[in-house]
Amino acid sequence: GQTLTSTMPRDGDAFVHYVRGIAYLRDSSSIAQAVAERATATRQAPKFAEAWSSLALAYASTAALVADPLARDSLSKMAIAAVDRSSTLAPRAAHSWIARGGVLASGDHPRPFDALVAYERAVMLEPESADAHRRLGRAMR
Repeated sequence: GQTLTSTMPRDGDAFVHYVRGIAYLRDSSSIAQAVAERATATRQAPKFAEAWSSLALAYASTAALVADPLARDSLSKMAIAAVDRSSTLAPRAAHSWIARGGVLASGDHPRPFDALVAYERAVMLEPESADAHRRLGRAMR
């Protein structure tokens, strides 16, 4: 698997925004801040694949909370674009496949089988990833 130091952006501020975004996502009342922090990280370090993966999951989580179908559709499209960017930057990284699975499992038209395949790929790429195993288990359930 990849180590954090091998994938950390050179811009330390971008990494700080990425970490703040992770912290904010743990609290559903702070989801807007999670998206904002992750978006800032991707602007400051556009090749920071983990930030793109994280942003994709934040968009997907936000879409699940939005009642307006147009806003939900827009957020879903932004999640897909972010996960595609992550996959382009790091096609063999588990985080990219975890994010792809998360995006595919969410939204108005979830694709659970495709999400399952993405999680299986993440586990194959990084067998020590607890997150990949947890998400794969949930998808199988």
